[in-house]
Amino acid sequence: MPNGIKVKTNPAGKARRDKMLALVERMVELSKKKRSGKLAPSELHRTAREIASTDCEIDESAYSLYGITDEERRIIEQGGTKAFS
Repeated sequence: MPNGIKVKTNPAGKARRDKMLALVERMVELSKKKRSGKLAPSELHRTAREIASTDCEIDESAYSLYGITDEERRIIEQGGTKAFS
């Protein structure tokens, strides 16, 4: 940690953080692959599905991490429009 500050984390917290980091790294790699311009149409379609799947996994991980309720999730997924109605 910067400045020698140590932060205690529990094993479950570390596992969630590691999972989130792995998902984000996967998303970056998939996005690079998609933008490479070197994919056949079928491969491009498969990569787009993998990106969508990884995006859902990231959302699920974030909802779990922050304790988002089902109602809060519906608001988030609707773009927050309900909160301002």
